[in-house]
Amino acid sequence: MYGMDVIAWNESEIDKLKVGQNRMGTMALNAPRYTAVEALRGDMGWSSFRKRLVKATLRYKRG
Repeated sequence: MYGMDVIAWNESEIDKLKVGQNRMGTMALNAPRYTAVEALRGDMGWSSFRKRLVKATLRYKRG
């Protein structure tokens, strides 16, 4: 997400984004609702939202 490194995210916002990402992965892969989140992320090539946030913040602070 563009600009995610300069926005102060709280836990409830991160949780909402995770739920939305998981829902989209399930729909895109036409997977059952009980499919493990790790399997969805692996098949889609995604990382966790928190990991992306940390990477973006570190890149921003490095300059």
